Amino acid sequence: NFIDIIEDLDKINFEEKIKVALADGDYRLATRWHYLKILFLMDKNKLIEFASYKTNIDYRYELKSTRHQHAFIRLSYIYEYVWYGKFVIGITDYKLKETEFAEFEKELNV
Repeated sequence: NFIDIIEDLDKINFEEKIKVALADGDYRLATRWHYLKILFLMDKNKLIEFASYKTNIDYRYELKSTRHQHAFIRLSYIYEYVWYGKFVIGITDYKLKETEFAEFEKELNV
């Protein structure tokens, strides 16, 4: 969950947060910002209702759009593995994951 995020999601500049994390070489944090960004976009598209206390499983059950389910499950897996598993992620792995997040974001912005 994202209970540590105290900012209003509408006011977060996700691209800037990702850029700063990348400049610091913190690919785990960049991945976390990507994931929060897709939750924000899904909320904006009324696919889910974001709440900081909800878990990724809560969102998966809430997501009724079969069009987005597979990609969301995959991105949730990536996020959980990188963030909670404290997986050491390098630039090469990050770039592959970044592409998956970008593709999903395009789908949500259509």
